[in-house]
Amino acid sequence: MRSLVAPVRSWLALPKPGLLVNPWRAIRLGGQEAKIATFLNTMRQTQWASNQGVATFIRTTQGVVPRVGEQILNVGVFGFTFGSDLADGVGVRPDIPGLVPNNEPTWTG
Repeated sequence: MRSLVAPVRSWLALPKPGLLVNPWRAIRLGGQEAKIATFLNTMRQTQWASNQGVATFIRTTQGVVPRVGEQILNVGVFGFTFGSDLADGVGVRPDIPGLVPNNEPTWTG
């Protein structure tokens, strides 16, 4: 009977990182990558971090987290997209040659 309860006890003893991520961190790192970074940071602070397999997993998985250049690019893309959407919503978006406004069909047929 103990062998049936052991997996549940092990599961309950595992650290449970939060699923919610700081929005600014999610913008900088990307949505899924921010969750991965939170998980890795949680695992580094547990008693299992000294285990060779866990340490190797953390080290190899850390490569998924964006480097500084990618983080700057993520923030830039978010800022440009947000600014463009805001300008479009307010009605001050500049006319860009070649782009069709949302209310006009692109083809007739």
